[in-house]
Amino acid sequence: MSGEPEDCQRCHGSEVICESDPALCPYEDEPPLAVRVLNLHGVALAAATELARKFAGVVFASGRRTVREQARAMAANAAADVDFVRSTYVNSLAARRCQAWVDMHLTAKQDQIAEAFERILCDLPDSELAHLTRHVSGDAFDVVPSTAAVRAFLVELADRHGGKFLDHEGKLLRWHWEAK
Repeated sequence: MSGEPEDCQRCHGSEVICESDPALCPYEDEPPLAVRVLNLHGVALAAATELARKFAGVVFASGRRTVREQARAMAANAAADVDFVRSTYVNSLAARRCQAWVDMHLTAKQDQIAEAFERILCDLPDSELAHLTRHVSGDAFDVVPSTAAVRAFLVELADRHGGKFLDHEGKLLRWHWEAK
């Protein structure tokens, strides 16, 4: 390997790979670890990999989620804003059922909302769930908002890959990227 360890940008375990000669890197085709742990696939994996390679400091907040994880994420927001589901998600069977539950239980606590959302989402076929979120299928990721350059690149990735970029979820500042 060429170069000294202090010149390297990548470290895979105890093996240091020098950026000055990428041809020597056996991991060149693998997504960075920060992307691999998101458990994405297809277009979302490609987009997240491009983002991580271009902006090494980007922080991914989430990737693929289980139905339980999705329900909990939604519940945390719905507990703070009873209109969160309505103002964030496209009109779908899943969104309507979740919002209806919130509307009928306005004083519910976050854990109660999470349990209800999980029951609602588990009762739906994958095709209906896909109208609500791409996280469950591994086709979406969230990024901690950072620089204008990162935001612009996320927009570019959406244009190039036929994806979708959102810089808000309801009233919340969240950067969300998903494959269509």
